[in-house]
Amino acid sequence: MAFLPRLRIMLGLLEGTKSGKIAMSLKELSERTGLPPSLLREHLRFLQGEGLVKLIDEDVVLEVTRIDLAIKALEAGLDVERVSNLLDWREFEHVTAQCLDMNQYEVIEHLIFKCQRRRYEVDVVGLRKPLILCIDCKHWSYNRGARLRSAVKEHVERTRSLSKCMLKIPKLANRLSGWNKCFIIPTLVTLRESFMIVYEAVPIVPIRKLNSFLQELEAYLESILHFKVEIDHEDKSTNIVGEPYPFPFKWPEK
Repeated sequence: MAFLPRLRIMLGLLEGTKSGKIAMSLKELSERTGLPPSLLREHLRFLQGEGLVKLIDEDVVLEVTRIDLAIKALEAGLDVERVSNLLDWREFEHVTAQCLDMNQYEVIEHLIFKCQRRRYEVDVVGLRKPLILCIDCKHWSYNRGARLRSAVKEHVERTRSLSKCMLKIPKLANRLSGWNKCFIIPTLVTLRESFMIVYEAVPIVPIRKLNSFLQELEAYLESILHFKVEIDHEDKSTNIVGEPYPFPFKWPEK
């Protein structure tokens, strides 16, 4: 099956360019993929036709960014966790954003905003009316309790500030036209875990489980924390209704 060798080649290219280089020898790529040079050349010519690489003598040169290659690998069926393990923290955030995009969320990456004179950063924001996912991406393991408690507490407060000031953030406000309410869900996405957990009602989702979490989100809604926010575009104001809490939820009729 031709498909599998191409996945191995894309994985080998991501492994070989992790240090920042954009090219590697055919010999090195053959060793990384376990493919003989003749078969390797055959599949590289296909990838060259796709605009991903260029063959120059005995070298393979990336024609796209590592992120573009990672996205192509994900679209071709390569495991999300294997791809994410080969990315730095910024690339990891972008793969998280790509997962949201593939699940019909509008995405904002690396959102920086101020609320009540304090500066905040959110790695990824995903919008699909009436839901907003406020995502913090973590490379580290969640098995250290104190570290996890601190991360969850900080992210809940970050999400609260986003809820208060969302109409004052142009990148976000421009996407909320026609919304009169929303449910904002703080979520942590981790790189190195196998199982999703819900900690103090906040979902901690391994990147390998993110697609299934997004596809099955309705099933989690009654047990995860959210901010219910009323939006007044005329006054350019928002109002958090009550305290964040797990909530019963019905999807709006299409």
